[in-house]
Amino acid sequence: LEELEKINDDYDVQEAWPGHIVIGSDMGGMLWAYCPEEEVYCQIDSCSISNDAYFDVSDSLQEFVEKIG
Repeated sequence: LEELEKINDDYDVQEAWPGHIVIGSDMGGMLWAYCPEEEVYCQIDSCSISNDAYFDVSDSLQEFVEKIG
């Protein structure tokens, strides 16, 4: 949890992608995030601060894990 908190702070997630919480990374520039307000899981290009930088959006954790796996 401490590592995830650091990632969220380092990428200033709440400023760049309000409402999202980074829950992991592929260690190659893609962040895995969850937005509780929208109830969606997504992959975000960490080089972009655009809300259009989402990939593999799903509304369930199981489906999201299957897509990124």
